[in-house]
Parts: sequence; C-alpha cells; structure tokens
Amino acid sequence: FYGRRGSWKNVLSFGDGPHEREALWDVAFEHENPASSKMGTTKPLRVKTMKMMEDPSCMELCEELRQLQAWLPLMVRLDRD
Repeated sequence: FYGRRGSWKNVLSFGDGPHEREALWDVAFEHENPASSKMGTTKPLRVKTMKMMEDPSCMELCEELRQLQAWLPLMVRLDRD
C-alpha cells in the first residue's frame, strides 16, 4: 500500500460479496499504523466499504459505477469509518 514508513488512512473495499468486506476488516484489525514522527501518536485507520449489486445488468453496473465515482471523494474525505 504505502510502503513500510507510511500510515494507512483510508482503505476501501468495493464488491458484491461479503468476502471482500470481511477480509478488509481482518486486515484492518491486525494492522497498526506507525507513530507519527511529528506528533508521536498513531493515526487511525478508516475502513470504508461499499456493497455492490450482485449480478447486475450492464446498465445497472454503469449506474452503480457513476454513483461510486460521485461518492468516492466524499468517502475518502469522511474522517471516520
């Protein structure tokens, strides 16, 4: 992701099944951000997931991707899970 020295701020998962979300939560639970060199504290890791439609039609998938494109900047800026 960010290499050895960087911290993880937002990790996002997009998928139609529970496995993607569960795997991300497992990784996030085990991960510990390094302490900041400036402040000496660790930054929180924010896990954000979006459940996609199962077996969408082409039109449904296109609409879902348009919505994702609109929501993605807001999801990243949100300062919580």
